[in-house]
Amino acid sequence: TDDTERRLAEDAALRANWEMRAVADNLPALITYVDADMRYRYVNAGFLAWYQQPAHAFIGRRVQDVVGEAFAITGPLMACALRGETLDFDYVRRNERFDEPERVLRVRLLPDTVAGRTRGFIALLEDMTDQRRAEQAVRQAAQEVRAIIDTIPSLVAACENDGRLIYVNRRFADWYGQPCEWFPGRLLRDILPTDIARLVEPAMQRVLTGEHVTAATDRPVLRPADGVPRYFRAQFVPLMDGDTQRGFVGVALDVTDWVDTRRLLE
Repeated sequence: TDDTERRLAEDAALRANWEMRAVADNLPALITYVDADMRYRYVNAGFLAWYQQPAHAFIGRRVQDVVGEAFAITGPLMACALRGETLDFDYVRRNERFDEPERVLRVRLLPDTVAGRTRGFIALLEDMTDQRRAEQAVRQAAQEVRAIIDTIPSLVAACENDGRLIYVNRRFADWYGQPCEWFPGRLLRDILPTDIARLVEPAMQRVLTGEHVTAATDRPVLRPADGVPRYFRAQFVPLMDGDTQRGFVGVALDVTDWVDTRRLLE
């Protein structure tokens, strides 16, 4: 009968709605639905856990009454979503329950548009604070490592397997008379003077087979930055990424003073 079919349809809709809520409640994100009047109509378990509030603290309430001053930032963006735009943005939201209350939220607003009419939008929020802190720690560690390598009295360069430079330290850059930023992406063989290339290219071929290779000049080579003749000794070691060789690192020490002193003593 029509009544039976209607009930079956209602049961199916309720079941689908329950299943969707169950999925949303288990996603590692804050999810909410806001209607065209800017009122919360749904919040998932992650949203409630993040705020440590019950559902009735949100459902039916206007967004601006819940988020307070943050609405000055998010309100215009939500208005864009209600005009049918999909938006992605980050903003800072304070939450005193965390040891670090200033939380960085990554937000995506997805319009709910049917037959050309936007009825509301879904907001997906992800707390990125811990990830941002970890990224900052990695950047800081990299800066510290670079500062240490820049103080080493040696020329240091890292290359991919194809010979493209990944990194050079300050001493290497000064030796060639270029800023450090000039080198990444360039082929090492394209910047090496002929006399230096003649020495290091055989060593580069060997290090790409996994060897640790040492090479030294038996006669002076001209320093590219100023044309001053210098002696150096270089070591090449594989650059590994786990069990895979990604390239190699070359470390060259200017031994001119040592060579000159040895000759004086002979």
